[in-house]
Amino acid sequence: MMEHADDLTDAWKENGGDPEAPEIARLLDLLETAVLELYISVLDHFTKDTEYDSVLVSFLTVLSVRADGTWEGYEGFTPKLSAIMAISRLCIIKYAVDQRAKTIKQKMQQRQSQEEAEENSPSHFALISEMTRRFMVGGGEGWETTPTQFIIRLRNFGMAAQNNTAAHGSVSWDKGREELIYKGIRLSVLDVQAMMRLAVQQLEIILYKDLLLFTEYSEQSPAELGLPEIPWDQLLDNATNETIRHSFIDTLFQRDGGASKGWVIKKVLQDSSLRSKWIKSIGDNGVEINLRMAYRYGLRIEKALELLAVLAHISGGFPLRAWELLVVRHRNTSNGGIRNILCDQGLIMIVTGAHKGFTTTGRLKIIHRFLPREVGTLLTYYLWLVLPFWEDIQANVWDKSIFNAGLWATEGTQESERQQDGDQADAAIEASQAQASQDGEGGQDGWKLGPGEHWTSPRLSRSIRRLRVLACGQKLNISSWRHISTAIGRRYFRNASTAHTRLLHEVDSDDSGSESDSDEDSPYDLQAGHGSKTAGLIYGRLVTEGAFETNERRVNFRYISEEWHRLLGFPSAMGGFGEVLTPGRKRKNASICDEALRKLQLERWKSRRRINIDRELVYLYGEQARFRGVQREAIHAIMMNKSPIVVVMGTGGGKSLSFMLPAASCPGGVTVVVVPLVSLQGDLMERCRKMKMPCAEWRSDQSPGPASLVFVTPESAMTKRFHDYVEGLQVMAQLDGFVFDEAHTILEGTRDFRPKLRELGRLALVGVQMVYLTATLPPSKEEEFFELINARSEDVTMIRTSTSRANVVYSVQTLVAATPEQATEAITTKVREVLDQKLEEYPWPAKIIVYCDTVVATDALATELNCDAYHRDVDTRDGKAERLRAWMSGLERERYGGGRVIVATNALGLGIDVPDIRVVMHVEMPTMYFHQERGPFPLLHQSPYRSYPCLLPAWERGPFPKSILVGG
Repeated sequence: MMEHADDLTDAWKENGGDPEAPEIARLLDLLETAVLELYISVLDHFTKDTEYDSVLVSFLTVLSVRADGTWEGYEGFTPKLSAIMAISRLCIIKYAVDQRAKTIKQKMQQRQSQEEAEENSPSHFALISEMTRRFMVGGGEGWETTPTQFIIRLRNFGMAAQNNTAAHGSVSWDKGREELIYKGIRLSVLDVQAMMRLAVQQLEIILYKDLLLFTEYSEQSPAELGLPEIPWDQLLDNATNETIRHSFIDTLFQRDGGASKGWVIKKVLQDSSLRSKWIKSIGDNGVEINLRMAYRYGLRIEKALELLAVLAHISGGFPLRAWELLVVRHRNTSNGGIRNILCDQGLIMIVTGAHKGFTTTGRLKIIHRFLPREVGTLLTYYLWLVLPFWEDIQANVWDKSIFNAGLWATEGTQESERQQDGDQADAAIEASQAQASQDGEGGQDGWKLGPGEHWTSPRLSRSIRRLRVLACGQKLNISSWRHISTAIGRRYFRNASTAHTRLLHEVDSDDSGSESDSDEDSPYDLQAGHGSKTAGLIYGRLVTEGAFETNERRVNFRYISEEWHRLLGFPSAMGGFGEVLTPGRKRKNASICDEALRKLQLERWKSRRRINIDRELVYLYGEQARFRGVQREAIHAIMMNKSPIVVVMGTGGGKSLSFMLPAASCPGGVTVVVVPLVSLQGDLMERCRKMKMPCAEWRSDQSPGPASLVFVTPESAMTKRFHDYVEGLQVMAQLDGFVFDEAHTILEGTRDFRPKLRELGRLALVGVQMVYLTATLPPSKEEEFFELINARSEDVTMIRTSTSRANVVYSVQTLVAATPEQATEAITTKVREVLDQKLEEYPWPAKIIVYCDTVVATDALATELNCDAYHRDVDTRDGKAERLRAWMSGLERERYGGGRVIVATNALGLGIDVPDIRVVMHVEMPTMYFHQERGPFPLLHQSPYRSYPCLLPAWERGPFPKSILVGG
């Protein structure tokens, strides 16, 4: 062997290191053969005196010593022994193949024919069997001692020790926040819920918008989109039907008489816009599909399948291994038999029989996992409507005739092309077509589907990691999720009341030898003269039960999956938020983990009642802090968990303290704060951050994280995504209540102006504490307000104080002009005159706000004054925040008034906490009183001369005055 190595070194130098050189290739083959023969001789070494005479055993002895001189543990050393045995088997196979080829060659040199040489040479099986019997197994009487016997004996000992010894702990819980900590990953059930919501949201967009071609999709339900209905209550699936290619989807086609067949292509042909994009021509030979559209459709198919894999892996219960999931079949096959995807009483069921200990025990574990209705709906529409269209495309464009029954076995586009999208994809496509045309092949080769990226565990891991980073900003993979899901299950499911502990263990157990043969028999079955297992397999079986299952096991596994659905916040598992808001609908029964979670919530509420709020105020704001007005009364009512509470305080009275102090003093729960304006929301969040209070803005595509306060706008608060989030908080018993800041805006909503405002009262039906804060709720409006918030006056804790302010002076001036143009000029002149006076009267850093009724008037006046404008249409969300910061800090000194003046609509009109505001001016009457008027300068009198209101401030008194101008 060393001679071959020396010869190879010399040849390498002579040929300049060219591995393609014939001499180098010949010497490499000789060296590989010599190394293989050496290793086989090491295995085929019988020891007489001691096993340590074997070089392999001695090598293992050295390998078992760590760098620090200590011995390797069995948990780290046993896998190395398994690896050596696996490599040895591969070497034996390679050696057997080489030996047979060598023998055939020798016999042919002895003038035997090819057939005679092959017939007279030992088979691969005979060679491998001989070597296996000789030195790969042993231990029987009269057998010699070999190195592999030592390895097998040592490995068996290590595996036995490992199976009976607990691994080092890697999971801990932050009980205050109900967060799990695993190897640097902090994760709560709320984070997993956010990840599932994001995955469902992305899959819905891809399925409905890209695959079912609803280009205007915007969170509509399938019924609103016009999709055929899935009759879940009547959908029956016969698991005993072994017909080749049969699927539960066949039942859907049978129910509608085949009307849904070809649903997508019918939609394409009926819609002129879609037809122009998808169809190149229609002739006697059928429909010719646009290649570019087909290619892009394939890309979206792959993305949808990635999201489906993540959802199936996490939402179906305790996770199955990736290689078990990625081989499931959606229809029967001749080789595989019954499919893995079935429908059972309204839920999609994935049944797997693979088990990693099968080669050792010879037993299969049949495990059922049920997908939540939300995921099952998306999967069903994919199999029912999308997949037939995709298979038609492949048959039409690429002449494909055989389709794999595996859900994740579809072929993808070529790796080099899949990474491109949009314009880059178009460029790649056009280039491939041009090249193919030059080759005279009609541009087809560039479009043929290749194997693409295989569906593997790493690919699934990457998908999980991407979703986790998007939803919560942290990474997560398959391995860590197995540990985390088990820890979550133990914390929330496995208690004395759990009747399915054995199945919980079986679903996620790595114990290859455990089986359910020793299940406790039911007395009903014993009285019938047989055990429960025999009863399930033979007696009284339903005609729809598959040969792989018993009804009891399926029902029990469904119970576990549904508990998991509930914990992950899927509305279908809890009755749904929408059903809570529907009179007469009842929630589903409480989960087995509810009792423990409710206990945690009650403990949090009890501790909140014991808090000294005066001491907390001093802790948050300093020794000089004291409650003002009715602040103490309001906060005490909140801490006592009274509901509903309506607090009416004057502007600047400290209403926000009513939710900030309780949230800061008793963390662990979540208070949702509904804020009518984005500007006010940003202001409140900035104040929370300065107090180092965990807060977050609600976003449908991201988890709020460990926040005590979550701010949301009225429009977002009434969306399905937010309702799902609230459901998740309730499942985890972490929803402390809702706070409605500037609650009087509920009265301002109309059919044309922010209609969701008047719907906010429906949130009271959720059943948690409701707090309404406002400075503008006259007694005459109370009854209307109580009706909108679904509260009776006798149930409301009403806390009211005077809202008048002695340090504010009001002034109204009316300008008279003949035409709107004259009015514009007169108002601009008057506004500038008053502003010049007030800017001189109140030096920097005093600030002034000028309000206009409309966006048009706001922009026009801001342009005339050379100052910033603020309204709903100006700039982006971040741009709005930057404008406010510039005005509040006075950075734009080059503007009018040194940047201290801003012109705004009422988008900046509620609750902004800026201590230096000295003057507020309204040009035109405030919209809350004159919302029926239209145009930048409303007409008040029908006369030759028209009167235009210009509400201007007088002066103010007090150390920190603010002017709020109203007119009449």
